[in-house]
Amino acid sequence: MASSEESRLRHPRCATRAAVGRPRRVGGARSLALCVLVGLLGAGVAAAQDDGKKFPLDEYQVKAAFLYRLPSFIEWPDEAWPEDGEPFYACVLGRDPFGEYIDHFDGKQIRGRRFTVRRLESLAPRDTCHLIFVSRDDSAKLGAESRDASWRFALTVGEGREFAARGGIISFVVANKRVGLTVNLAASYEAGLRLSSKLLDVASILEGAK
Repeated sequence: MASSEESRLRHPRCATRAAVGRPRRVGGARSLALCVLVGLLGAGVAAAQDDGKKFPLDEYQVKAAFLYRLPSFIEWPDEAWPEDGEPFYACVLGRDPFGEYIDHFDGKQIRGRRFTVRRLESLAPRDTCHLIFVSRDDSAKLGAESRDASWRFALTVGEGREFAARGGIISFVVANKRVGLTVNLAASYEAGLRLSSKLLDVASILEGAK
């Protein structure tokens, strides 16, 4: 018999909301697109909750859960893993809007690797990051720095549609008090990453992006 936790992860509640501005909570009508998105990424959302905490979640609690679950829907090239058993490094560049929300996932397994959170003020060529989150306040760091070796094979994730327009791969976009995803496919190809069709089906694709 499946445990109650396993059942909860298989059937995430579709009513997850993300408030515009931490730490407000919001309600509202359910969205089919959000329901599908949470169905794909909801194991992370469910895991982020304490047993006694109810939906809706804080905006950055939802985003932290998405950061943890996104790698399940993305393929990295073999060159991204030069050493056997190397952790999956999730780097938060600049200001950290997540705090304990992202720490909840530190040390958990994703794609057979240890999800390891790193907080960095800037990236050096020696730094290894398989995912790089850039907050809205630090989005300018996506510019010239992103050509350095430390950004190679990195899934870049930011906030606002403009982040994807500037060359980021995935942007969190809050609309109608819900968190959605915008994807720059050209940027993912350039980074050598393959995004699952399941992820693309529930994301907005940035047309004409280079």
